[in-house]
Amino acid sequence: MILVALAFVGLAAFIGLAVDAGILFTDVGHLRRAVDAGALAAANQYRRNVPASQLAEAAQELLQLNNLSAATAVVHVCDVTNPTSIYMDTSLCPPGYPSAPTGRYHKYVSVRGSMPVNFAFLPIIGLDSVDISASAQAEAASLDLVLVIDESNSMAFDGADTNPDTCNPGNTCYPFHDVKAAATSFVNQMYFPFDHVAVVSFADHATTVTGLTGDQTTVLNAVSSLQVQNLPSCPHYPPDPSGCLGTDIADGLLEAGQALTAASDKEAVWVTVLLTDGAANQAYDTSTSSWICPGTSGNHDWIQPFCRDGDPSQDNPGVYGYDAEDAARDAGYLLGCYANGDPDQSTWCQSHGVNGVGSLIFTIGLGDKVINDPNAPLDPNAGERLLREVANIGDDGDLQSGSGNPCSSAAIGTSCGNYYYSPTGGGLSGAFDAIAKKIFTRLTK
Repeated sequence: MILVALAFVGLAAFIGLAVDAGILFTDVGHLRRAVDAGALAAANQYRRNVPASQLAEAAQELLQLNNLSAATAVVHVCDVTNPTSIYMDTSLCPPGYPSAPTGRYHKYVSVRGSMPVNFAFLPIIGLDSVDISASAQAEAASLDLVLVIDESNSMAFDGADTNPDTCNPGNTCYPFHDVKAAATSFVNQMYFPFDHVAVVSFADHATTVTGLTGDQTTVLNAVSSLQVQNLPSCPHYPPDPSGCLGTDIADGLLEAGQALTAASDKEAVWVTVLLTDGAANQAYDTSTSSWICPGTSGNHDWIQPFCRDGDPSQDNPGVYGYDAEDAARDAGYLLGCYANGDPDQSTWCQSHGVNGVGSLIFTIGLGDKVINDPNAPLDPNAGERLLREVANIGDDGDLQSGSGNPCSSAAIGTSCGNYYYSPTGGGLSGAFDAIAKKIFTRLTK
């Protein structure tokens, strides 16, 4: 009986060890999964430029949702806004931080969770519980964003002073004053130095005001420096209007693509925001060193509006041939399609031979001329049609039609998909805010 009793004690010990070991390994796996989820939740909040304390709250909430009420989460980030914060971990900052950081800031979030595991049988031998822990690191994609802003002379159409020479010094060119104010507010929603922003302006040609940078002051100064441009001098008009106009959308989009590919982080989310108050009416062909401005052969009888033939189809450029609108559309395709070999490259882009940049594109149409251009009675809403098509290809790198195109049934003068329409400068803040919400809650690559 004594031997049997001792055997039962040994058997109970082995059973208890097996049961408690099962409890331990189950809780370890459960905690690891919860910490992984917490790191992802915190990283998702990181993209919204929230304080580190809220990242910790997001991670802790995920632990609670996974029924780990006894678990606690410790979160660390590269907290450049508060280097002495309890959340600061310099190992998550670029090498050389803070004196001379090299490389780009990344939105890394480190989460460490810990909790006690209470045993069922081992307390018999004096082992009541053991503390376990798990850690995970997640990264929220940073943004590489290019603002492409129309500076053409028509951007002063809505003020008392419509002369760029006199309204620019006092920032009284309207609606351009509102454009700069809305763009400034938009830039202030980015998370510097993790997000990088470039500013491109265009009128008769495009200019990179500042390339991609994580310095907020540089970007804000670039926006502040934007000015409405006068129409270029045009000694050869009449009869030839080529190079005399002020809305070279094609060059603006091409310049945005160059800004992204020249100095961008391949792991960042690439975003382009194009704002214009009219249709494309000018483009330049660098391969032939000539303006793209078709007219009736032989007699320079250009139709209104100049350098655009009124045919909305790029595949069938119309009786006058390839025009400024066709060039802008092609530039939009190049910016929005992914590169050949990219798994996200669409069949449409491949079939049309477009080896693109792969940027997410948002477009904003400002003012009545986008939807009702009095100088183009045969094609009055050419501006909005082009902006919608560029936004369509820039939504997912694919030119959708029918039900796949969110703008296919949208009325003229309404926002749809990645296109936003604002009849006045005062409505631009709403458009920029809507874009900010989209890019903060969506990853495309």
